[in-house]
Amino acid sequence: MDRNAILRKLDRLERRIETLKSENKTQRNENAQLKETIKQFADAKAAGKPDFSLNYSSQRNEPPEKTKDKKQSEKNKKDKSRKKAGRKPGKIKPDQVGLIEKIFPENVEPSRCVPRREQFVWRLVDTKAIYVHYQVLAPTDAKDWAFARK
Repeated sequence: MDRNAILRKLDRLERRIETLKSENKTQRNENAQLKETIKQFADAKAAGKPDFSLNYSSQRNEPPEKTKDKKQSEKNKKDKSRKKAGRKPGKIKPDQVGLIEKIFPENVEPSRCVPRREQFVWRLVDTKAIYVHYQVLAPTDAKDWAFARK
């Protein structure tokens, strides 16, 4: 090989090294940004510490004594007006549905089926909680519709 060919090859290699360095730098920046995004997402989804009352006495569950104090009566009013936890009434469930899925038995034509029961369930779809309404359908002449429990 002559000297000019070696210099041309060396020049091409140096340019290639520079492009690889710049690509490496952009990849590192993108990697750092993605790690930060994942960390922020994890922090947002992390559960907080549970609150413990540290009151283990037998009187902690007894109702408070009734007083004529104004502050106490206002507090009781607030307690009564707050929304109670527990099961939701059936009439408000359809308003929250984000997805409806119908469940049919195998080897049965869907036009022959009628609704048998329904189930409302929270499901995670693409990292989002969606209220799903499952409608279980069965043939009109079906006596056993345990197929839906498989």
